[in-house]
Amino acid sequence: MNTEDGKPKASLHRQTELDMLLTPEFRSLVGKKFTLIHYRDLTWARGLEISKAAAKKH
Repeated sequence: MNTEDGKPKASLHRQTELDMLLTPEFRSLVGKKFTLIHYRDLTWARGLEISKAAAKKH
């Protein structure tokens, strides 16, 4: 799905998320309310099966 000017909405969502992560307000909460991890850390801890689509149950 695209915006009226043709930009993919997914890229706008990703940019908005990045902008939020870089704000001083958000950064001040890191380590107090939560710990940031990298996707690599998540797959190392939980395995690659977490990235696979869930099978539909019939």
